[in-house]
Amino acid sequence: MQVIGLEFNGNPGTQRLPDMYGKWKHVVFQYDEKSSEVAFFIDGNKLNLPDNIAKRTKDGLPLGPLKLANASKLILGGFQQHGGVSGNPDDWMGKFTGKLDQFRLYTTALSATEVKKLYTDKL
Repeated sequence: MQVIGLEFNGNPGTQRLPDMYGKWKHVVFQYDEKSSEVAFFIDGNKLNLPDNIAKRTKDGLPLGPLKLANASKLILGGFQQHGGVSGNPDDWMGKFTGKLDQFRLYTTALSATEVKKLYTDKL
């Protein structure tokens, strides 16, 4: 199983992402297989992630395309055990307590302009 994780440290959890709690937010997680870089957008604005998070490599080489050929589950807001990973959940994990209005999965990475348009045009 291939897992890409992105961790935002902070304590308590409400400090992990800026101005996220108690209101609707447009959130985009992006992985670009050409550059092996991840990006995170909130309300159309790209967060400034450190290189050790944004630039994904293994043994100094880019990860390339995701291997989802035999994917059978997509878990949003669940624990690693919901995906079949064994062991006890980490003590910081909590379930998703918000509401999800729309979920989209694209086959190509969107540009920052396209992400901003999705937010501003409420698409």
